[in-house]
Amino acid sequence: MSRTVPVRRLVTELLKTLPDLGRALHAKPDAVATRAVCDALPDGLLDQLRHGQPPTPAQIQLAIELAQDGPATVGELAHRLGVSAPAASLLVDRMTEHGMVERRRDTEDRRVVWVQLTPAAQAIANAMLGVWRERLTGFMETLPQSERESFVRNVARFARVLGPSPETAGSRGAEGAGNRSAETADSRTA
Repeated sequence: MSRTVPVRRLVTELLKTLPDLGRALHAKPDAVATRAVCDALPDGLLDQLRHGQPPTPAQIQLAIELAQDGPATVGELAHRLGVSAPAASLLVDRMTEHGMVERRRDTEDRRVVWVQLTPAAQAIANAMLGVWRERLTGFMETLPQSERESFVRNVARFARVLGPSPETAGSRGAEGAGNRSAETADSRTA
């Protein structure tokens, strides 16, 4: 016979875990992950990266969106990131200045402008995603198969609970695109 744990106790345990989760999400990659990403990069790209400013969390999130789903308009990116179109446009401007994305006009409708990763940024995103996929796959394989889908759904729901309230969600700026609270907002300019 299983004993039901009171919700208050579970919430307390979850609250105790939040600082560890925050540290893990914002931690610098460990040496193994860093080496794996560096090894996956094309020749010469690593030297370029050493001399540039590291990307912000919002820039990483936008790069992941473009790496996973391909080119998008600024409006589409704003919707995916949960920010306003002007905030997404500013983020794209900054990433363009740093050579991470490029804009190109649609060949059929010149009013449409597509945003896509540069080949160098695509290589970086692919390398990072490869390492993250490997780690997440390893973790998911430790879960019983019957629990995997509900785990992913619940993590997504948990992230939404921690996110901004619906009243403030539309007002998040570009640099807050991937950050769900003022405490973790990235205030560096790109």
